Amino acid sequence: MNSSASAAVVEESQGRRLLQAVFNYGVGGYLPQLINFVLVPVYSHYIDPTQMGTLEVCLATQLLVALVSRLGMAGAVTRYYVDLGEGDGLRDLVTTVAAVITAVAGALVAIGLWAGPRIFERFLPNVPFHPMMDIALVGAFFQAAPDLQRRLLQAREQSGFSARLSVFMGFLGTLTSALAVIGFGLGATGVLWSGLLVSVAMAAVAVVRQRDDLRGRFKLDALKRALLYGLPLVPHHGAAWLQQFVGRWTLGAFCSPAAVGYLGLATRVASPLTVATSAFGTAYAPIYFSWRAKLAADDARAHSMRVGLIIFWVAGVSVLGAGTFGSLVVRRWMAESYYPAAPVVPVVAAALALHLIYTMLTNEIFYTGNTKWISIIFVFSALTNIVGIWLFAARGEALAAAGAQVAGGVVSCLLAGLMAKQTAPLPLETRALTVSVLSMVVGCVIPRWMPRLSGPADVLFTTMVFVVSLAVMVMATGRARTMVSTLRELKSARQAA
Repeated sequence: MNSSASAAVVEESQGRRLLQAVFNYGVGGYLPQLINFVLVPVYSHYIDPTQMGTLEVCLATQLLVALVSRLGMAGAVTRYYVDLGEGDGLRDLVTTVAAVITAVAGALVAIGLWAGPRIFERFLPNVPFHPMMDIALVGAFFQAAPDLQRRLLQAREQSGFSARLSVFMGFLGTLTSALAVIGFGLGATGVLWSGLLVSVAMAAVAVVRQRDDLRGRFKLDALKRALLYGLPLVPHHGAAWLQQFVGRWTLGAFCSPAAVGYLGLATRVASPLTVATSAFGTAYAPIYFSWRAKLAADDARAHSMRVGLIIFWVAGVSVLGAGTFGSLVVRRWMAESYYPAAPVVPVVAAALALHLIYTMLTNEIFYTGNTKWISIIFVFSALTNIVGIWLFAARGEALAAAGAQVAGGVVSCLLAGLMAKQTAPLPLETRALTVSVLSMVVGCVIPRWMPRLSGPADVLFTTMVFVVSLAVMVMATGRARTMVSTLRELKSARQAA
């Protein structure tokens, strides 16, 4: 076999490796999200915008507590697994990190239960603290440490089991949530009770399945190693939270919870893109690290360029889909009280698409270990987001908060690209990037000029707009054959999974 043929075989193998991992992680998150996506129109008739807004503030706060509890240390397991391998060193690291995360989570939850009511009364007077925030804080405690299991599965590239576990927990959450909201009429509170149940179940699975990894010894040197890696990421995680969720808090403080509800509903409609970003980030990090460590520089760049083309394509198509079908879902199947959320959907999708691009760019920064730059990037990004919301969200528009997220996403992508370029060529193709950006812009403005039709005509016209826009995008990229080849590889990866 000649060298060119060998290179082709290697490239196909690496592509299938990534696609299979992305598919597994994506299935794990997408199937439950698909069911939840279908249930959103149903929930809109049982949870009014004000309740939905309160729920979004509680979930955002819950996520913040879980993120801070980890002190960035969970990511150290993925990073140092390459160096430590299986053995006592890994067990000591996992045991030490799990103990510290659990202790910090317990302390933060206790502080939140004591000080939370005063904070909400002072800064979020329109959002009640009890009982929803109490449930959310307890759920945050059980969400903190089990993230180690996800990191171990990621490091060991056990995407198949991760998918099965996510599907099971997703179905459990969907079933209990539907039962609580619809069956028992608990409304938004039922969603939180369901989340708490799933968090407890996930924690139990993590303890049982990773019991061998948790039989190490608590070691100060392992703690120091994890903190040196993780603490520089805490501002990054905090700023990432601010960029995504500060809009909810700001709208809750300056406006009504209903405005938060519109933004939350739009985010749920665009949730498939969140799943894609999470699946890609989880699957791509260890594979990219492997490429950079084991392949020649030109080969690693060739693989990453191919991935970059796919990412730009997915970003453009997703926002076009959100601007057409996402808005259609709100207009035709949601409760009438949620109609103002229709133009917000593609803007939220654009912010999520930019985060997908950012995830691709930052792998080089994580590989070099310069994690402090991740935090710096997200601080600037979050500041952009906060300023934008402060200037416009007082008008009561959820669209302003979503637009601020897009501005923050643009800043984070630009800064991440500048930093990653210092150590490796960027996986960017100018033509693909330009077409992707223009497609996202078109997707965001589509709901503004779509005519108001009724019945099947609305669905048919929306479909026609999407198909025409997609065709123009594919022809503009000049990579239709590459798209077809990618879809074939995805099909092969699915069959292999």
